[in-house]
Amino acid sequence: MDINLPTRTKIITLHQYTNKSKKEISRIAGVSERSVYGIIKKWRASGNLETNRKERCGRKVKAGPEVMQMLIRESEANPRSTSSELRNYLESLGIQVNSRTVRGYLLKAGRRARRPIKKQLLTEKMKEKRLAWAEIYKEWTKEDWRRVLFSDESHFLVQGQHSQYVRRSKNEEIREEHMNQFVKHQEKRMFWGSFSYNGVGSLHPIKGIMNADQYMQVINNKIQTDMEEAFPNSEGIFQQDLAPCHRAKKVTKLFAEKRIRVLDWPGNSPDLNPIENLWAIVKLEAQKKDCTTMDKMTQAIIDIWFSEPKMKQHCAKLVDSMPERVNEVIQKRGGHIKY
Repeated sequence: MDINLPTRTKIITLHQYTNKSKKEISRIAGVSERSVYGIIKKWRASGNLETNRKERCGRKVKAGPEVMQMLIRESEANPRSTSSELRNYLESLGIQVNSRTVRGYLLKAGRRARRPIKKQLLTEKMKEKRLAWAEIYKEWTKEDWRRVLFSDESHFLVQGQHSQYVRRSKNEEIREEHMNQFVKHQEKRMFWGSFSYNGVGSLHPIKGIMNADQYMQVINNKIQTDMEEAFPNSEGIFQQDLAPCHRAKKVTKLFAEKRIRVLDWPGNSPDLNPIENLWAIVKLEAQKKDCTTMDKMTQAIIDIWFSEPKMKQHCAKLVDSMPERVNEVIQKRGGHIKY
């Protein structure tokens, strides 16, 4: 560290005119004992208290702002590049740094390493279909989407309570509450559910995988009732994705017989369906509950679906996000959206 002239003068004065040891002088002057030795040694050799240092001491920065900008630009252009690959990139430009230095620069710039976001695969043909669909519905307002009953199926796993952190004192006895318990061979169950702007509709546990015959039972026993309750004026529209069981001819015929209008929907577009976000909320809440058996898990999902206080609020917010989703699909030319 740089030691200013008044402090160096104080050290030499204490050395000359007192019997203080170098350790005591170090404490009084507030500098290291090694610095005291160095200042006294230099004074004895030259009688000069001035420092010949022309630059600041301390570890030198290996790269200036220009190199930082180059590193950030390369990281933005190739976000999958590792710190070693970015180091090699800088070395190809004649700049010698190690991987740790690269990571430090990136952290300083706010480019923290994160897990890749999982999204559905979209081919160019899929993007074209999504864009064409969005162009049709871009004029729909929130009020239009509030006339839609959204639906989907989702799997839930039999598992223990999960949390990212628990609080425990150093010598506290470890209890079950301190553990995330895992089932070796996890069972799972599919649930079909629906919701609209006004709140959740039915929730139907499914044994095995949904097929056309099971789906027809859902139409007869759940969907028709949900549509009548959500839209007593018969102006509601039913939404479903393009799963094979939803597109079976006998299923389409049954919808026609029930006079249930089905919304056009693009394939491979879970990011457009707000019920996917609702399932995510339910799964997050389920991690806080005991789901270690099939019965316990099923009961927990039912309780969350029908009794969670904020479910109605979530439903309204998600439905009202539809115009923004449609507009974002158009902006991304059919590509992935943030939802």
